[in-house]
Amino acid sequence: GGVLGGGVAPGVGLFGTFAVNKFTSALAASAIELATEEGIKTGIQVVIGKMNEISIFEIVLTGVDWSRYITESYYSTVGGLIKAVTNAVNSYKEAGNFSDGKMDVVRGILSNGEKTFGPVAEAGKDAAAATTKSVKTAKLSEVATQTTPLYSAITYSVLAIIIIVLIMVIIYLILRRRRKKKMKKKLQYIKLLEE
Repeated sequence: GGVLGGGVAPGVGLFGTFAVNKFTSALAASAIELATEEGIKTGIQVVIGKMNEISIFEIVLTGVDWSRYITESYYSTVGGLIKAVTNAVNSYKEAGNFSDGKMDVVRGILSNGEKTFGPVAEAGKDAAAATTKSVKTAKLSEVATQTTPLYSAITYSVLAIIIIVLIMVIIYLILRRRRKKKMKKKLQYIKLLEE
């Protein structure tokens, strides 16, 4: 075989492989994006679970639906979680479900944000990273399984072209040999007539 993928028809090997590589890259990028999205969803769910475990919120923000406030932007940092709590408090205030006494409790929690929310954000990041890694590994394995036959198809195509060209060369050589024999006989016949 040649450097470009085929000795006789290098273009087939080069362009076919190029097309499969582009297709594989697109599938891999899609798999990585999906893995990242799944990781973020898992991270958010873990953070929501951890926030529900903080008992003071059950008293201060009774029945809060954290999924409305903890988003992709907020789940993985202390500052983001503080912002999510602030948004929940503001929502409760607007609905008239929040007293000044509760606000003092929330201020205390928020002023101690690193201690309260640091482990929660860390758990979310860890869960997101673990899920992203496992989903990414699984999806990239699927991509490899899906695209391997495409490389085989290119190889078979190049091999078929090479075989066809070899058959054509053999036919050409046979016909050339026959023609030379005829020419040789013709020359002998002409010489015989000239004598």
